[in-house]
Amino acid sequence: MSSQPNPTPGGCHGCRHFAVTYDVEWPYACEIFGLRSKRLPSVEVREASGRECMAREGRQAQVARRPPQLPPGGGVWA
Repeated sequence: MSSQPNPTPGGCHGCRHFAVTYDVEWPYACEIFGLRSKRLPSVEVREASGRECMAREGRQAQVARRPPQLPPGGGVWA
């Protein structure tokens, strides 16, 4: 499983580890660091380490699934 190497450095949006929580006090989370914050986790990482987040991985594109098509005439019970 290959991931894009840091496609947009410094941002959390589009990262597979980024999550939005239901907690109003701590709306953003990073699953790899176990971090919840009022600001984007990438901002917290940059302030703490002085570098861009090295754990950022791009999300895999999701394939849209089509519902199965019924045959002409409405299916087997028609």
